[in-house]
Amino acid sequence: MERRNKLGRTHLDPASSLVECSVRASPTLARLMRKCAMLEAGGTSANDALLASAGFRAGEIEALRARTKQLEEELGQAQEHKAQLQRTLDQSMATIAQRDKELKAIRQVLNTTLETEKGGRQSIEALNRQVTDLRLVIAAHEEELARRMPTDGLDEG
Repeated sequence: MERRNKLGRTHLDPASSLVECSVRASPTLARLMRKCAMLEAGGTSANDALLASAGFRAGEIEALRARTKQLEEELGQAQEHKAQLQRTLDQSMATIAQRDKELKAIRQVLNTTLETEKGGRQSIEALNRQVTDLRLVIAAHEEELARRMPTDGLDEG
């Protein structure tokens, strides 16, 4: 079905230069085109009239563009913050790895020290046994010496 809309020049603002055109379109599209033509005839810019006929409010596209720009900036800031946090995390992980190496080295030194101490204790115990044995030997020799040599009549000195 073909619809033709002819707007009479009497309804239009004489300052606008409108053109009549004949186009085959669906009823919905024809209605939107009439709405756009009426808005434009009422002094609305062609762009705003087209956007209004499509269901957008005046200035909505600009507002959406501004919001998009703001969100892009916020996204950039969030990404920068994320990168900073990642760097901090990486530094922390490197520090933890270094501390783990240092802790491992300290544990090795501690184990070596404990083994050395254990060996030292064993040596001390062995030396104490030798000292005890030597004291017994000395005491036995003193007794034998005292039996072999008479000390009767000698002063203590």
